[in-house]
Amino acid sequence: MDIPKNGYEQAAISLAPIKTDMTLDEFCQSDLEGYEYVKGELVPMAPPTMEHGDISMSLSLLLGVYIRENELGRLYPADTDFKLGDRLVKPDIAFVSTARLPENRRQASPVAPDLAVEVVSPTDIQYRVVEKAFAYLNAGTRLVWI
Repeated sequence: MDIPKNGYEQAAISLAPIKTDMTLDEFCQSDLEGYEYVKGELVPMAPPTMEHGDISMSLSLLLGVYIRENELGRLYPADTDFKLGDRLVKPDIAFVSTARLPENRRQASPVAPDLAVEVVSPTDIQYRVVEKAFAYLNAGTRLVWI
């Protein structure tokens, strides 16, 4: 039996996707926390580290000031849901321009963000990060920062 060499390897194992019979709409209406929904699977999200939070906050502060001063749209934090086809994702930071803001903002956004920022964690798997970046772009996101 192989024993993981460090905590990051163990965390990656525990973050494996879980097959579900739940539809995207059912997931959106559920109260499940800590998951993204990808093509019929629940993908656990790793708890953010202090380093992750520091990077996210630093970018949010800089982007937020610029966006507000120039009245460009709205900036959203990591707990905001965005529907991308058969996915429901929570980018670490998301920007939606004023022209594309949906009328009803009391639900998951039906439009992809104009900018999606994903702060990579040690437990992230490269192909999933790349796949997610392409999912954003295919859904209409104009720029993805990883």
